[in-house]
Amino acid sequence: GRASGAPMHLHTATALLYLAFLSGGDGLRVFRPSSITIRRQVGQLGFATETEWQYAGGKRNPLDPSQPSRTVEASGASVRLFEARLADGSRSLLKEFLGAEARAIGERELAVYRHLEEAAGGAPDLSVGTLCGHMISDEAFETRGFREAWEASFGLAVPPPAAGRLWLIFRWVPLRTIG
Repeated sequence: GRASGAPMHLHTATALLYLAFLSGGDGLRVFRPSSITIRRQVGQLGFATETEWQYAGGKRNPLDPSQPSRTVEASGASVRLFEARLADGSRSLLKEFLGAEARAIGERELAVYRHLEEAAGGAPDLSVGTLCGHMISDEAFETRGFREAWEASFGLAVPPPAAGRLWLIFRWVPLRTIG
C-alpha cells in the first residue's frame, strides 16, 4: 500500500495522471495525459447564482415568501484544485472543472487568458495566476486501473476525475505574507 497523499506516476502499475505538452495554436500549451504528476488535492471552489426578481406592475408583497426580491443558489463544489509537478520538475496548480456550468466558467476563464495574452503580445504580466495551458481529460480516466490507482493515492474522500472534463494548468505561486 501507498500512503494517502503520496504522488502517483503513470509509468508504474499504480499510475494516475500525467499531462504531456503539445503545441497550442494560441501560445498556451495544450496538455494530455503523460507529463504532469498530480500530487495532492489542495482545495475546491464553488459558485453562487444570484437572481434579482422584478414583478409585473413593479409591485411585490414583501411578506409573501413566493415573491422574493433576491434569491441565491449555491453550486456546491464545482472546481477541484490539485498541486502537481510538470515534467521539468516545476510545481503547478491544476483546476478541474466539474459539470456543465463549471466547464462554461472554465472555458470563459481560458478565453480571458487567451485575450490577455493576445493583447500583451505574449504571456501577460499578471498579479493573478499564470496560466501555462489546458487539457480535456480523456478515456484513460475511465479505466479500472486509473480509478484503482486514484483510490489508492487519494482514498474514497476524493472521487476520481471523469473523461471530458476541462483542466487549466497554472504555474504554482507560493503563499506570501507581508511583515
